Amino acid sequence: MLLLSLLLACGPDPKVVATGLSSPNPAVRSDMLDLARKVVDPQVSAALVTGLSDPSPALRVKALEALAEQGDLSVVPQVAEALSDPEHSVQVAAAETLGQLADPAGAQPLIDWLSEQERPELNGIWALGEIGDPVAIPLLARLVDHRDPYVAYNAGQALREIGDAPAAQVSAPETPQEPTPTEQEAPETPEPAAPSDAPPLRKDRTPPPKSQKVAWPPG
Repeated sequence: MLLLSLLLACGPDPKVVATGLSSPNPAVRSDMLDLARKVVDPQVSAALVTGLSDPSPALRVKALEALAEQGDLSVVPQVAEALSDPEHSVQVAAAETLGQLADPAGAQPLIDWLSEQERPELNGIWALGEIGDPVAIPLLARLVDHRDPYVAYNAGQALREIGDAPAAQVSAPETPQEPTPTEQEAPETPEPAAPSDAPPLRKDRTPPPKSQKVAWPPG
């Protein structure tokens, strides 16, 4: 932590951070991964991609999280490859990163990854909604009828995120409405909420603004 504090005090040099990411000391690599989140530079991005093969699953996850904050869309193919990582936690982190990067190139790898799962990962479904590519609509439309209510609910939300008009008519689980108040009452407009018997959305996380959005319907 002393090294990290010194670098923060002096202003991080991308070359120093990139070099530190390849340190044989896992503690140094971990510190550099924390610092790399805020150092947007091609050298650092390249070093983070190398970090996706780190011996430590926890550091591979941190490398993915740093790539998400860097926002470099050129790393999408390497992040997509991490969906086949032997560690499940790394796969989930890769799905989240693809969702945060929100590049259409990440949609098909996510579709392939989710299609192999008996109970599709909620974070992968969320990521498809964030990417917003209509190529995901057939899979999501099937998942709204999934026997797992968590999967069905989140698939419906992802369809709404994509904003496809036909998809909006898919029978996804709806939020129950309160009874209409009488004229004598002064009702407040409640915020939409998930139904009590439906699962919550993926864990709360605020992704960076999407740099690309696919228009739908095309034309």
